[in-house]
Amino acid sequence: MAFLDFSKAFDTINHEMLLAKLKFFGLSDKSIAFFKSYLEDRSHCVILKEFESCAKSTFSPVKTGVPQGSILGPLLFSIYVADMHNVLTQSKILQYADDSQIYLSFSPNNFPAFQQTFTKEINMINKYAHDHNLKLNASKSSIILFGNNKNQVANFSNVINIQIQNAPLPVVTEAKNLGIVFDNNLSFETHIKKKLGIAYMRLKKINSLKKYLPSNIKYYLCNSLVLSLFDYGDVVYHNSLSQRTSKSIQKLQNACMRFAFNIDFRSHITPYLSDNSILSMSNRRRSHIFNFIYKIIKSGKPPYLRDLFNIREHTHFTRNRDDFIIQSHSSANFQRSFSYFAIQMWNRLSSEVKNYPPIVFRRYINTILLDEQKA
Repeated sequence: MAFLDFSKAFDTINHEMLLAKLKFFGLSDKSIAFFKSYLEDRSHCVILKEFESCAKSTFSPVKTGVPQGSILGPLLFSIYVADMHNVLTQSKILQYADDSQIYLSFSPNNFPAFQQTFTKEINMINKYAHDHNLKLNASKSSIILFGNNKNQVANFSNVINIQIQNAPLPVVTEAKNLGIVFDNNLSFETHIKKKLGIAYMRLKKINSLKKYLPSNIKYYLCNSLVLSLFDYGDVVYHNSLSQRTSKSIQKLQNACMRFAFNIDFRSHITPYLSDNSILSMSNRRRSHIFNFIYKIIKSGKPPYLRDLFNIREHTHFTRNRDDFIIQSHSSANFQRSFSYFAIQMWNRLSSEVKNYPPIVFRRYINTILLDEQKA
């Protein structure tokens, strides 16, 4: 996978090309006139403040780009590069505003052919960027290899050489993507370690309030400021966590419980979790996954995830008739994937539960998970 960095992406959008693409996507003339007015006749300056003095440059017209910090900025950029995938022949692309990654799978036996193909694909992206007044920054972009065999991944990482116009892309063992740190083993250990560091720092800061607030308020603080750090992306990394890493996250919740409910360090936390109807961190992640699957199936979005869920096709009225099919696989590593464990979790639910309204479904899932904790 290549993580691509576009230098000052939002500042370099060509207005005429953006308006032409809006017209291509079917916007009316009045809508295009609105966006033209929104983009044009803007100016900017530089203000330098030092103590009480202030220096201000003259205003210069803004001829390219979309307004920084605006709600429309990321949307307009996404429209501007919506056809970027058309230049790729074998690779696939993931895009979220100016965060773009292209990826290609290959057999270790075909490494030379892969390297040649991937280099060509990245340079096609570079040409596309040049044609759209964007600049692909090779030094800030990176390449990461994922694979089952750690030795092969390490060996190929040492010899891979992907270049953009003779500028090699750095090969890394981990990269941050939309707030989640991906490592080449997809263990997410680095991501969790960084989050734990931030979490304990926040817990330490609020520890001074221990004597002055009631227990429920203290736990609300822990939940919103500390434990919430692990909610983002937990459906991605849940099934990839090692037992040791999972225990590290649980220890953090245990520390929050001791702080909130004044629990002695020699006492077990589990009874307090049950008495206060609080899910353990593992069950908290499972709850999020159940609700995430529910939204995917009911809304059909995003399509690339909904396509993973395929109903068994037969006419017999069996107990498993509404179950989704788990893809055939030959490696244990596949069982860490969302397409495996999400379907497995969903198939365990009854047809009645699967058709509950959203609020009822959420409450039911939390109830059965709490019951499991008490058992």
